[in-house]
Amino acid sequence: MNTNRNIVAELANSLYNEKISYLEFISSIPPGAEKDREIFGLLDLIEHEPQSGGLFGPSEFDCKQYMNVILQTINKLRDKNGA
Repeated sequence: MNTNRNIVAELANSLYNEKISYLEFISSIPPGAEKDREIFGLLDLIEHEPQSGGLFGPSEFDCKQYMNVILQTINKLRDKNGA
């Protein structure tokens, strides 16, 4: 069982449910967890999440699509937690 995956998935969930701040999220990641390829992928997605709006920014649709990828990745971490 990979507890780091479970921890990071729950932290990401809390982040997107606005229960914790981005700073709390980052500071709560277990040391060395980013060495896990799946966790690193999620952290990278979250770090580079686009913000909609602005003249040359991504569309709201593109931001929603990106968010869907983040949510799928969170679920993937949960699914692989027991693997």
